[in-house]
Amino acid sequence: MVNIAYVDSSVWIKHYVESEKASAYASQLLTDYKVFASVITKVELFSALARKFQLQEISIEDVKKIKDAFCSDCQRAGMIEVSDDVVKEAQNLVFKTTIKTLDAIHLASSILLKKETEVSFPLITADNKLASAAKKESFEVIGVGI
Repeated sequence: MVNIAYVDSSVWIKHYVESEKASAYASQLLTDYKVFASVITKVELFSALARKFQLQEISIEDVKKIKDAFCSDCQRAGMIEVSDDVVKEAQNLVFKTTIKTLDAIHLASSILLKKETEVSFPLITADNKLASAAKKESFEVIGVGI
């Protein structure tokens, strides 16, 4: 049986653009599980890359290498679309928790994935507020650097 996990953008960002220690742990988690993520991860990671490039923390060559690796990884991951059901669930979550828009979309995506698969799986995040909200929704949380 394959172990699955929902991985939010913060972990992908650590995997590709953060410190070696955080990156190594995030990388191991991304290898250990069949990974699912929201399609918004694609925008959030590119935004983090753009910020790092604009701050001259990474080169254009690094940006291209990371973008290529990430796009390849996304082809192996289960990418969850932002459907009407995800939006409705996220709307409910912003009233039940203290998380903001994009984290609500991540948590809503993982909730709907759990309902669809009828399998319990961890939510992997490097975000304290998302971790707290996920625990309230009965997720096992694996924290990366939190």
